[in-house]
Amino acid sequence: MDVFDAYEDDLEVIEIVEMGIPRQMYTRADHFYGLPELQFFQRFRLTKPTVLHLLTLIEERLAFPTDRNQAVSPINQLLTTLRFFASGGHLSTVADYMGMHISTVSRIIRRVSDAIAKLYHHFIKMPQTLMEQRLIQNGDGGYGVRHYFFTPLLNPHTQEEQLYNEAHIRTRNVIERTFGVCKRRFPVLAYGCRLKKETVLSIIIACAVLHNIARQMGEDEPPLPADINQHELQRLIKDGQISEVNVIDNQRRGSEIRRNFITNFFGNL
Repeated sequence: MDVFDAYEDDLEVIEIVEMGIPRQMYTRADHFYGLPELQFFQRFRLTKPTVLHLLTLIEERLAFPTDRNQAVSPINQLLTTLRFFASGGHLSTVADYMGMHISTVSRIIRRVSDAIAKLYHHFIKMPQTLMEQRLIQNGDGGYGVRHYFFTPLLNPHTQEEQLYNEAHIRTRNVIERTFGVCKRRFPVLAYGCRLKKETVLSIIIACAVLHNIARQMGEDEPPLPADINQHELQRLIKDGQISEVNVIDNQRRGSEIRRNFITNFFGNL
């Protein structure tokens, strides 16, 4: 073998090493303009006009200063996040559908969810005045009874106690139906998020904001995505309801006030 041939072979090896592995570039489909209205509504859970309205509210938070390195546009970031909300919580499925790397999808979901969640004060009503803050306490079945927070009786015996629990159940059913509507619109709430806790908290608030925006825009409930099993989703919604928790009741004052309320109100029915 000629010494020059060996030298050229070495140069080829050096050239290959210096070039490295070519960067993988993804082809991204234009889902906003490429899909018909109904298919878009089914896959992204909001209509196109509502998506554009939402984009105007968060676009400044999503825009990159340059288009270098194939920066994902704000509209595609929003659609990626909405597609994740419409899924069973699998990043790989969303990445394949949107034509992105899974790590890019993860960063986008965190970024967009946080941007939408920051709109909560415009779309979610919270106690405003000092009086409302004193009268309204947010909590769930894991809390013990307080003088301002009545929980169901675990073992009702008298007729007024049974009436009280029935009224409690009817009131709670309204909340559970609302949760069901949100979970059908955004199935990821039913399937669960396999992300960091901080991101999950932003996703929950973002879905609540989106639900209220959809109601303000007069949107109907979208049809389920083709990759979501209706019976499985309904089972998850049912199983995901908050069950009654047997909390040790050390709040004597709250118990006494609840007892007086039951006797005075339901005892006269």
